[in-house]
Amino acid sequence: MKPRVIANYMGWNFVRKLGSYTDKRFRDIELKFNQHFNKQETGVDLRFRDIELKFNQHFNKQETGVDLRGTCMDSISSQLPYAVSRLYIDKHFTQNDKQEASNLVNDVKKAYYELIEEYDWLDENIKNKYLTKLNATTFNVGYPDWILNNTDLDNYYKLIQRVNLKKSFEAMIYLQTNSVARNMRSIRQPVDTIYE
Repeated sequence: MKPRVIANYMGWNFVRKLGSYTDKRFRDIELKFNQHFNKQETGVDLRFRDIELKFNQHFNKQETGVDLRGTCMDSISSQLPYAVSRLYIDKHFTQNDKQEASNLVNDVKKAYYELIEEYDWLDENIKNKYLTKLNATTFNVGYPDWILNNTDLDNYYKLIQRVNLKKSFEAMIYLQTNSVARNMRSIRQPVDTIYE
């Protein structure tokens, strides 16, 4: 493949990913492109999409039909998932809630174990394989405990410095850059299960 094609592909992916964080002019172009592209792909006039856009225009008081609040929240959630999860946990969960869910999962695991033991139509070799697999299965319930520890949470995001939230485009570029840097450093490294 020609280097120019690869460069264009990378450039357009960059524009597609970060275009929503630019100004209204760009969002208008993106909206028109998406409407045209969707109509061309499906051969259908997307009337329901137009109704949704009108609703978003009215609800968000935006002329583009783009749900800016939702776009911002989706972006923050995808860039800072553990930080957003921590805010949600602090507001909506107690330690008891997680313990109850863990107990339920353990009860289900125990019930499966007992069912497999009771199956007399399974030969012992197959039974042992099922039980070994069941015992080796790890269940992640709710959220990882480490995100309740401020030091661990700060360490996870230590590469991210203060960003100016009034400059959303610059903030998103910075967050994306840090995300890529964290991923690149993890290549060929053992998985640190504290963050799983």
